[in-house]
Amino acid sequence: TNNYVNVIEGCRIKVIRYKIIGDLFASIHRKVKENVEHVQIGFSWYSTERSKFKILQQLVAENDVLICNDSFELEFINYFGLKNKIVYILHGDLNHYRNILDAYNSSMDLVLCVSKGLKNKYGPLYPKLEFGVSHPFLADVLEKTPEVRIVPNCVFVGKFEYQKGADLFLDLVGSCSMEMNWTIAAITDGSEADLLDRIPSHVKIYMDLPNERVLEILDHADILIFPSRTEGFGIAVLEAMSRAVVPIVLDIPIGIPD
Repeated sequence: TNNYVNVIEGCRIKVIRYKIIGDLFASIHRKVKENVEHVQIGFSWYSTERSKFKILQQLVAENDVLICNDSFELEFINYFGLKNKIVYILHGDLNHYRNILDAYNSSMDLVLCVSKGLKNKYGPLYPKLEFGVSHPFLADVLEKTPEVRIVPNCVFVGKFEYQKGADLFLDLVGSCSMEMNWTIAAITDGSEADLLDRIPSHVKIYMDLPNERVLEILDHADILIFPSRTEGFGIAVLEAMSRAVVPIVLDIPIGIPD
């Protein structure tokens, strides 16, 4: 969603994020920078779906175009019967997204797929829907000649979970007979504790780094290990290639082949 918003010109942009907080009452924090307003909503553990929708309703004007990428926003739109134009970003090849399209396709004006593979897969199933493709937008990076290191640096980027192949990464670390420097840049939300506990002590691990720091790690990497079992696109693969890092990936049907 951020990648898409970053290239929209000629209109005001409001980015709404939400998370669950431990307080009794919900809270809203606003920050405005140039033409973009960032709104952070902290939903209370005690917030009902109805109260969450009521908070969102305060932030949506009648003529807003709504860009969303999961079912919660679509439930909100249907709850109030909103007539706003809806852009839905389809970013995964899972039954979850098929179920969302089945339930809410009548609310969508445009389905924006993050890869051609997803568009080719889902488009024929919903002939009345308009589909587009929006590849991730990367800043220009100067071409770089790969460095030759005696001990290669191997990096894993993303959620450390089964779907992202974290177990396969650990198997590789355990079975590799070559001397390697191993690094993990993981995301707390979605990572699985049992897999994190299995990481050997000689593997460097960083949690919840900002994207700039992840790119710095890739700047000093030789190989990206990207063993995702399912993927909407695989932004980390593009970011790695733009920095002359060689990606090693699983041969899956959707996402990475694009």
